[in-house]
Parts: sequence; C-alpha cells; structure tokens
Amino acid sequence: MWKRIYWFITCFFAVLLFCQNEYYCSFSGNPEGFAIQRMFLKFGISFLAVLVALIGFCSCRSRMNFFILAGLILSCIGDVVINANLVAGAMVFLMGHIFFIKGFIAFKAPPKQIFVIWTFLMVILISGIVLMKCFVVPDFDFVLVAAGIIYVIFMTAMVSFSFVAPRKLCIGGLIFGISDILLMCNMVFGTTPLSHIISLGTYYIGVFIIADYIFREKHSSSSD
Repeated sequence: MWKRIYWFITCFFAVLLFCQNEYYCSFSGNPEGFAIQRMFLKFGISFLAVLVALIGFCSCRSRMNFFILAGLILSCIGDVVINANLVAGAMVFLMGHIFFIKGFIAFKAPPKQIFVIWTFLMVILISGIVLMKCFVVPDFDFVLVAAGIIYVIFMTAMVSFSFVAPRKLCIGGLIFGISDILLMCNMVFGTTPLSHIISLGTYYIGVFIIADYIFREKHSSSSD
C-alpha cells in the first residue's frame, strides 16, 4: 500500500512540475496573468514533498527527521512568500536551511574538515556577490545584496553540513544549494524560460530527494 501511495505522489509531483513549466513558457509574456497559477502550482509541488516526508516521519520519528521535515515545511512556505516579497521569502528559506543544518548535525557531529569546506564555499560565493555588485551590476539594490550575503552564509552551511548526513540527504542538499546559486544568477543576469525551469527544477528535485529519504527510511521494505 505504501509503495502505491508513494508512486502516486511521485507521478502527481512530476505532472505538476511539467504543468508549471508549461504555464511559465506560455505566460512568460504576461506575468500578471500567470502569477496566481504559478503560486498555486509552486505550492502544490512543494506541499507534495512535505507530504511524502510527513508520511515517513509519522512512521519513523527521530530528531533528524523532525528537523528535516521542519526545513521542508519552511521551504514550502518560502516558495509561496517569495512570490510576494523576495527578501521575506529568502528569509523563510534561510530558516528552513537552519533546520536542515540541525537535522544533519543530529545525525552526526561534523568534523573540523566540514568547517573548512563551509568557509571555502562561503568566501567564494560572497566574493562573487561583491565582485558582481562592484563591476557587473553596480546599481543592484544594496538590501538585496546584503540579504544575499546573509543567505549565502546559511546556504553554504547547509550544503557543507550535508556531507555528514546519509548519502541521499547529501545529494538533496547539494542539488538544493545548486538551485539557490542558479536563482541568484537569474536575479543578476535575468531570467529566461529555460533558466527558470532549470532553477526551479533543481530546487524541486532537491527537496523531493530529501523528502524521499525520510519516506524510504521506514517504508523501503514495505510490500504491497
């Protein structure tokens, strides 16, 4: 039974993702007409990932799973809020990253090497943001730049600490981090239908892989 529910949710998730991409391609010239549909489609896809994780958490409760589930819920909320206010949405995602970090640490305490990786990634990305502000887009809003730097600190922490987590969670965290970087690139260099699909696609794939780990931790051996 669990496998049937899981694959139904997975297929429904894929259909919604396809519909969202089709909507964006069709309505990209009319963003106002697309805004409401886009918001509901984005929420629907994020909610499906939360639902998958919630089913797994109800059967396999642990501190790690609790924090990961909380991170997915906040990511779902942020996916909606960001349509109304970019900075507010980013802050909700940031709180989600904090819960992901707590979940990874709950699985295993990070060694010193993880902090070296975190520092390296953080310095590289923050330097990139500062250089783009100085030389590429000097008129870019300072508030967005400051928010981007704060976000990068926690996003790189989430990616770095994922290395101590189980492999599937690590892969999900890495893909989530890649989607964040792609979104920042879209903000600076402009968004095309293709770049939008790639950015959102990697985000949804990342969160669904994370949710899938919590689900399968308990139900991978379940039979129909």
